[in-house]
Amino acid sequence: MNFYHSKEWRRLRYQVLKYYGGRCQCCGSKGPLHVDHIKPRKYYPELELKLSNLQVLCAECNLGKSAIDQTDWRQRQRHYRSYNTKKVLAAIDEFNWNGGKLRI
Repeated sequence: MNFYHSKEWRRLRYQVLKYYGGRCQCCGSKGPLHVDHIKPRKYYPELELKLSNLQVLCAECNLGKSAIDQTDWRQRQRHYRSYNTKKVLAAIDEFNWNGGKLRI
């Protein structure tokens, strides 16, 4: 059976997409999305089902990366998550309305 059709991969792939917010962690695009092995399966087969080796990339970013680059884009993905932006803006708004006092 092909790895990408296995139950294990499909379940993990879904969890990764859900966990990382359904956006490319390189450019912020919403799709079409791939779940990328940071360290390629070809060279690191023992990491193929490890969450720590997976990131979400759009088709363009993933195909451009191929197995040559091992950049971990997860560290940079936070500014592409719209709900984080909304939280920051809400906190700034609350700060302004409360006379410069943040509620923690």
